[in-house]
Amino acid sequence: MLHQGGLLHLGVYSEQKRAPITQARKVLASRALRPEPEVIRAVRQEIIRGAFEIDLKNVRNSRDFYSLSACRDLLFHTHEQPLTIEDIQKAMREFGLRFLGFRDFQKPSFAKAYRERFPTDPSGTDLKMWKEYESRLTSPIGYDFWCQKR
Repeated sequence: MLHQGGLLHLGVYSEQKRAPITQARKVLASRALRPEPEVIRAVRQEIIRGAFEIDLKNVRNSRDFYSLSACRDLLFHTHEQPLTIEDIQKAMREFGLRFLGFRDFQKPSFAKAYRERFPTDPSGTDLKMWKEYESRLTSPIGYDFWCQKR
């Protein structure tokens, strides 16, 4: 329903950034736990104690971990669909949108690092280059971006 030239601001989960959470969900799903308050509290205590075979430091560092309702969404969400840059590219084509850039690119240090690696994309709007850039990052980017109807 977006008019030609209209702007759209989207925030979607990055598959790469959500990988630790996805991993935690798989472990919890294998235990067939129900997302009830007492179960969520017990799971949080297990994660804090390091009782899982996988490293859940990123889950513990999430602010959502410390609120009962947010932790339920974080660890027991059944329909979350994290995306990749390829998924974003596909959506841009399918819906006739033009990618205008990630919000993180507004941070001067982030934009500087990206431009040093990709001087031919000073505006930071080439998703092919973002895919390559993201593959080299130790901390994945969030997919908070703007696009425009062609």
